[in-house]
Amino acid sequence: MIGLRRSRRIAKEIPILLVGTDLKGKVFSEETRTVLLSRHGAGIISRHIISPDGVLLLRMPGTSKEAEIRLVGPMGTRGDGCVFGVAFLDPDVDFWEIEFPPPSAARDQAESLEVTLECSLCHGREFVQQSDVETDVYAVNESILRHCSSCGITTNWNQARARAPLRANPSPPTSPATRPSHSGSRDAPKTQLLDEAAASGIALEVLEPEPFPLPPERPAERQNRRRDVRTRVNFTACIRHHAAGQDIVECDNISKGGFSFRSQKHYTKDSTIQVSLPYSPGSPPMFVFAEIKRVEELPGGTLFHYGAAYVKPPTVSGYL
Repeated sequence: MIGLRRSRRIAKEIPILLVGTDLKGKVFSEETRTVLLSRHGAGIISRHIISPDGVLLLRMPGTSKEAEIRLVGPMGTRGDGCVFGVAFLDPDVDFWEIEFPPPSAARDQAESLEVTLECSLCHGREFVQQSDVETDVYAVNESILRHCSSCGITTNWNQARARAPLRANPSPPTSPATRPSHSGSRDAPKTQLLDEAAASGIALEVLEPEPFPLPPERPAERQNRRRDVRTRVNFTACIRHHAAGQDIVECDNISKGGFSFRSQKHYTKDSTIQVSLPYSPGSPPMFVFAEIKRVEELPGGTLFHYGAAYVKPPTVSGYL
């Protein structure tokens, strides 16, 4: 299931104490162990479904040694639980106090390369240098979990793809006599490509190429695209749906116009729901109508992340 992809990983089981928050917002403390060690994190076993936005602590039993970690993503399953990749929040911490064997020069250079990742929700891009743990998790899931400053939550990130700078144009080719000369300019290679295409009877339209990889956008520029300011929260809500029934879910942020939540039930995009938030058992709930605007399947395939916007009550009576 998990292999040593590079020499700076060590397959080793060490007893640890994991303190974290599950998807229902409950804090847990679990005696477990590692299966893989690296300078920047580890592969650990857990019987809980760890919240991507929850604070995680890694402790060494019998000592006062602890470190804050973050969830990178699932790496597989075993009979005694799921294996998760975690990374230290402090990249310089020497938590394991182990001398890791150095990789070869070629591998060390490959690991130092930066990549451009894209948020699966807002499609914002960031220029990052992946740690070895993130590289391993990405190899398993083709995505990793990272906090998105624009969405305000932890989301799935995939490698961004560049767009083709040229495309075929059905319009007639331009005559070389009427085409402006670019001799000696920095566009000479592009001009030569157009000349060769015209000589072959192929018309090409020049598109403005998208820079790739892109540098990270400033958070202020990305946040201004949103109409309402989002607030991070950690409370439950009660969802009612005409087909799925009642569902107690965990909310992770709210705004003036809507909210987001996680659920094991599958709701279709643009479907109408009723929601009471925050929800406290024993207290009379007050429901308002909302519409599902965004659906994302989280790693593992058993949990979904939704974005919903408040709407006016439907005109059809007796909806729920």
